[in-house]
This record gives sequence, C-alpha cells and structure tokens, in this order.
Amino acid sequence: MYRYGTPAYDIPAPAGYPQWFAVTVLRTPVVGGHLGAAVNTIMLFEKGSAKKVWTLNIAAALDRPLPPVAAGRDGYAVAAPLTDGSVLLRPDVVGPTQAAVADEGAANPSAAVISAGPQTTGCTPPRPRRPEPTRPAA
Repeated sequence: MYRYGTPAYDIPAPAGYPQWFAVTVLRTPVVGGHLGAAVNTIMLFEKGSAKKVWTLNIAAALDRPLPPVAAGRDGYAVAAPLTDGSVLLRPDVVGPTQAAVADEGAANPSAAVISAGPQTTGCTPPRPRRPEPTRPAA
C-alpha cells in the first residue's frame, strides 16, 4: 500500500490511440501501518483503444528529482521517440532491460543501469556462483 503526495500530470494532445499520460508524484510505502521513505515516482498510463481500459504500464521510483517531461507550445506533453539515443536507455529497451534484471538479478549486466529495488534485483534471490569446471590433468 502507498500514500501519494500531490500529483502532476503530463498529458499529450489528443491524437487517436494508443492514448497515454504520465503522473509524477511523491509516493510513500505503508508497511505494517508505518510509513516508509517517500520516493519520487513516475507512472505511465495507457489506453490501447476505445474498447480497452486504462492500464498502469510502468511505475519507476527515482532516487533524485524527476526529470521534466517535454511540452510543446500548446502545453501538451511530447512523447520521446522510441529510439531516442540521447537518454541513458532508449524508451524501446527500458521494459526488456528491467525484465532482464528482474529475471537474473544483480548479476545481469543491465543492472548497471537499472536501480536495485523490489521490482528489479529484489525479484530474484541471489544465485550461488557456479563452480569453475575442473580440467583433467594433462
């Protein structure tokens, strides 16, 4: 369970489907009735078609202030191209990168760019190192 601060919404200009919007908010976990540390969180919601419902596609907790979302002259949010190479991870590889870390834990090379946490390195228990194969004496 979480408690949320005052959200800020980033909404793109209406332009058919899929539709999306982003929310940035301070999110505080509640565990056993006690508040944990508040964390800057960004959440992305999407609706794939008129017949579908809104879904939360990603929630990312950041250990620093959230970056601003680019806006056009009309004030609407502007989506980054999926292949934008000017950021740490291109948008089209964020999901697979997080999944790789969730599947394999901190041993996955992608863990260098994905923060440790319950939805990443915390999904997989640490695996013991495999022993090096022994080679017969020559």
